[in-house]
Amino acid sequence: GFTTNLDEHNSGLYYRLNGHLLFNEANLILAEVRGNWFRGDSMHYPTGTLIYARQLGRTRLGIGAAFGEFPISTDFTDATDPRSGSSGDTVALPVYPWVDLWWRF
Repeated sequence: GFTTNLDEHNSGLYYRLNGHLLFNEANLILAEVRGNWFRGDSMHYPTGTLIYARQLGRTRLGIGAAFGEFPISTDFTDATDPRSGSSGDTVALPVYPWVDLWWRF
């Protein structure tokens, strides 16, 4: 969809493309790509997910991976201690594990 902040310099585009492949009543593959772009900003890497889901009675268990840029803090100082400084060190993970559990009524 199109997004705007009532300013021509902040308008942009949010996109999402997904698909589901149902092999049979118990097995499902889910794939999705999503991202955004704002005018005057460089294009960011989109985020994607690939998930295999299995039916277990009324519950479903999905296991897969998310792909993109996931910044993770590597600063393990005590945030509640005012004497400990925060260096703000982060590392970007390209793949992140995905586990999902849901049920049908």
